Order: sequence, then structure tokens, then C-alpha cells
Amino acid sequence: MEESTVNSNPSLPTRADTDATRANPRDSRRLLLAVVAAFVVAYTCENVLPLLIGSLIDGFGLDEVGAGILGSLELGGLAAASLLLAPRVDRMSRRHLAVYGAIAACAGHGLSALAGSFPALALARIAAGLGEGAAIAAANSAAASAQDPDRLFAQATVFGGLLFAVVLVVLPYAIAPWGHSGGFAAIVGISLLCLPFLFWLPTIPEAAAGLRGLPGRRLLGITTLASIFLFSVGQGAIWAFSERIGITVGFSSEQVGLALGVTTLAGLAGGVIAAVLGTRGGRPMLLAVGLGANVVATWMVVIAGSSVLYLAGLLAWAVAFFFALP
Repeated sequence: MEESTVNSNPSLPTRADTDATRANPRDSRRLLLAVVAAFVVAYTCENVLPLLIGSLIDGFGLDEVGAGILGSLELGGLAAASLLLAPRVDRMSRRHLAVYGAIAACAGHGLSALAGSFPALALARIAAGLGEGAAIAAANSAAASAQDPDRLFAQATVFGGLLFAVVLVVLPYAIAPWGHSGGFAAIVGISLLCLPFLFWLPTIPEAAAGLRGLPGRRLLGITTLASIFLFSVGQGAIWAFSERIGITVGFSSEQVGLALGVTTLAGLAGGVIAAVLGTRGGRPMLLAVGLGANVVATWMVVIAGSSVLYLAGLLAWAVAFFFALP
């Protein structure tokens, strides 16, 4: 018997409604822009961390460990919020979750700009991370139920990377005169610009097969989380201190910002390749290539004793990262 598409609950979308939404190019473009906006809200601070760390060290008299703790607090808040909300997103409005999360993140960044002590700054960074985690949980849920989530994630990575490249070039001009306060204030402005696009996230979750009923799905989830954790720790470590490494090879903070912006822009070629390939060749092979290249590039940055090797390593790292990430 042919399965009926009639839904006995009028508050939920039918399969026909869902298929129509997915097939609508206008809705697909809106979803892409909304996901990109959520990426920017959630990850701008992480992406400009190399530039902020220097100003935080100088402004609060911190060492590298203290600055690293601040970054870890924010990312810990982001991870905690997204992990706690992920199983519950299908029972709440993604749109409202993303908007409220973005507002909370803006409040955290604003308090960070005004903070006069390390404890106050630490609490503000946790608040910002919790808001960022809520926004990205909603966006990831919407993107995962898209018709082609691999391609959508890759496209969002490319467009988000374009915006991050611009921010990396511009942000030093806000940090130079006003220190970390100027940097966090600029991030508030960027997040507020993204806020209207979050209203394009679908309010009601679309029907998706998910992993329910899949044998070994708990082990799959644990393995995936552990893999993402290891990947993120390595990437976060090299990215966060890339500004300090650049200074050791003779660059100024402004020059490092320009170098990070340009190499990030060029590195988006990796995301474009990932979007074109999709899952052709299989995820394991594509990941092996991306991670292998990432290891070599990271080694180049770490051992860089000259500006040429440093720039070459950053470029290779960006290409490999944006290829592996989606």
C-alpha cells in the first residue's frame, strides 16, 4: 500500500510540505544565508581569537596560559550549550533558539568589552559561549535536515570563511586604538548585523530520518564527538597562537591580521572543492586526505623560522582545514 502523506496532526509539516520546502530554491537560499549568519554569530570570536589574545595579554597582564583559559571557557560554554540542546532542538523553535542565542552572545561580548577584571571577563566569555552554542545548535539542526546537508555545510563554510577573512583584515583597526574592548564591541556589531537573517531558519523542524533505530548509534555518536574534540583541540591550539608565532618571524599584529585574512580567503578553495565533491569518493577517503594535509601544514607553521615558511604553512593549513571541516 502506498504510504499516505496525510498528517493527522495539522501543527506538524507533512512529507509533501517538507519536500516542497526543500525543493523551493528561494527557501534553500534563505536557509543557506540563515546558517551562514549563525556560523558568523557562533564562530566570529573563535576565528579572530589570534588577534584578541594579544590584546588580552597586554590589557590584563596575562600569560599565554591565562589567555588560553579565556578561550577555553567560551568554547566550553559553546560546546555545553550545543550538546545539551542538540537532542531537544526538534521540540523547540529553531528560529527562536537561534535569535535568543545570538542576543545572549551579544550581551556576553558587550560585557567582555566593559569588563575591568579577569573574573568578570571570564564570566562574560562563558555567557557569550552559551549563546553561541544555542545559535549553532539551531542552525546545525536545520542544515542537517536539508536535502543535501554535505553540500549545504560546505557552502556555508565557504561563505562564512569569506566574511571571516574580511573581519580578520579589519578587526586590528578596532583593536589597535581600543584594545580588547574595541575588538569585542566590533564583534557585537557584526553579530547584530547577522541577527535578521536568523529569522529565515525554519520554525518547525522538517521531517528527517535521523539515526533513530540505527544499530550502534550510541557508539557512533561517542566516536564522532571524540573525533571532533581531538580535531578541534589541535586546530584551536595552532590557530589561537598563530598571531604570536607570526610576531616571532617579524610581523606586526596588523600584518598578521592581513596574512590571516588573505590565507583564509585563499584557503576557501578547500571548501569549494569539498562542496563540488560532496561525498564522492566516500567521507573516509576525503577526510584522510584533508587531515593528512592538515598535519603537514600545522608542522610547517609550528617550525616556521621565516616569514615565507610561516605564510606557506598558513595557506596550506587553511586549504586543508576548509576542505576537512564540512
